[in-house]
Amino acid sequence: WNELQELLKNSNIPYREAEYYYTLSKIYDIDANYCKASEARIKYLSLVPLDIQKKDPDYIFAVYAQNAFVQMKCGKVDEALQSIKKADKTIVKIPQKTNSSLYEVYELASAMLELENGETAKAKELFSNAYTKSKEKNTIAATKLILTERLAAKIDSPEEQLSFLKELDEITKKETLNTQKITKQQK
Repeated sequence: WNELQELLKNSNIPYREAEYYYTLSKIYDIDANYCKASEARIKYLSLVPLDIQKKDPDYIFAVYAQNAFVQMKCGKVDEALQSIKKADKTIVKIPQKTNSSLYEVYELASAMLELENGETAKAKELFSNAYTKSKEKNTIAATKLILTERLAAKIDSPEEQLSFLKELDEITKKETLNTQKITKQQK
């Protein structure tokens, strides 16, 4: 982290302070420090000029989607709803919205919002949509996240929960094996 900070200070990246906060948000994500991750993303967005944001709406959509998710994890439901609305605004001109980056995380955050509002059926539908999209895109980390949150929501039948739990277990086993392989290669 310290090395990255030094590299950013000495780089020619036009919005290096913004990049610092975005990178910081990812570190907070890894540490499950969701409130700090949200604060860092908000700071990132405040440092990137709107004209630059408009040049890459897909990327900004993904940032808002990520922020909505961490805000839900942090218990900031109203802020998460605002992030969802801002995400919607960024991709309003995109014809096929479901192909946007991290759309599965957007649907996950939306599912969590619906669950918070007592809309279990709508939440279940959004969880399913998020899961399907993550499988289509083969985003294993997102699939794991979606399954974890869906299991925590306890909205499925015992049979469905068992199926999701088995898949989650398989993903975790594969991650463990990959980590072991990398560790052996580095030694």
